Amino acid sequence: MDEIEVREVLMKRVFLMLVIVFFTEVAGEIVEDKYLFIDFVNDRCGWIMGGNGIYILKTIDGGRIWNKVKIKKLRSVGGIRTFNLIDEKTAICVDHRSQIFRTTDRGMTWKRIGHFPGVWKLFFLDKRKGWGGTLLDGYIQTDNGGRSWREKRLIDNVYGMFQGVYFISEKKGWMAGLGVWITEDGGENWKRIDTGCGEDYLLDCAFISDKRGWAVGEKEKRGVLLKSEDGGLTWEEVRLDLRQKASHNSWAFTEIKFINDMVGWVNSDSSIAILTTDGGKEWREVNIDVGGEMDIYFKNDKEGWCIGRDGVYETHDGGASWARIRIE
Repeated sequence: MDEIEVREVLMKRVFLMLVIVFFTEVAGEIVEDKYLFIDFVNDRCGWIMGGNGIYILKTIDGGRIWNKVKIKKLRSVGGIRTFNLIDEKTAICVDHRSQIFRTTDRGMTWKRIGHFPGVWKLFFLDKRKGWGGTLLDGYIQTDNGGRSWREKRLIDNVYGMFQGVYFISEKKGWMAGLGVWITEDGGENWKRIDTGCGEDYLLDCAFISDKRGWAVGEKEKRGVLLKSEDGGLTWEEVRLDLRQKASHNSWAFTEIKFINDMVGWVNSDSSIAILTTDGGKEWREVNIDVGGEMDIYFKNDKEGWCIGRDGVYETHDGGASWARIRIE
């Protein structure tokens, strides 16, 4: 992909993001809250958060019981874009205006940390260190658990637009965008790798060792999964036999997560998700359709949850069957 093609792709992406922001702002205050995000800090403590930042569902017993809590002082614009649970008391979210909010009292109240244009999603290595890719040629970084952030730009970067970030240590990490970017010094310097797989754009990445990892995104209006066995220096596309019909004609894999070396999954902006329980050797579809964008989380190879606009579901057989959770 030459520089002219890169700029054309960037212009299309920026236009799409501006349209999303415009319509989320015009929509104004929304009374109803749809649950869209789920995260666990350990096997027992997990939160489910609504896209409009009105309610949180919380569990402290591994998902047997979920308690509904109304959020205070989360003045987001256009709803929540992404959410990270740091520990049992602390969480961070980003709204559709790229404002970052932080809570330290189990979600009861939230403090606005700042506005960082273009921030799309965050990754935390531990309770202190976190990063976030931006759509504006760089990334943000925190060393104090999200209490403050500093912005960094990649100089003379015509490729721009980063979303997913993953660090396996304080020094080695990757960013997904137009290609994959690698750092060996904690983000001071980055090297771009052209995957050679012809993808349009990559939205996230994850590694289970310093050598083996995956990246996800869009290729020819469909979700694409790429795999690397050499630390991200070379990539190959993973061929998937997907039978679930997407909820829209153009869709992408948006997020990839692993809870250990064996269990991982991929979410999409459609009604398709895939799961592995053998370290990525085989991937299979998650057998559920929530009518669009979903977020799933598995705490082991059997027990998991799926969050969609029409409800919260749980599985106890690795996603073969699902039951809707009744929320009071």
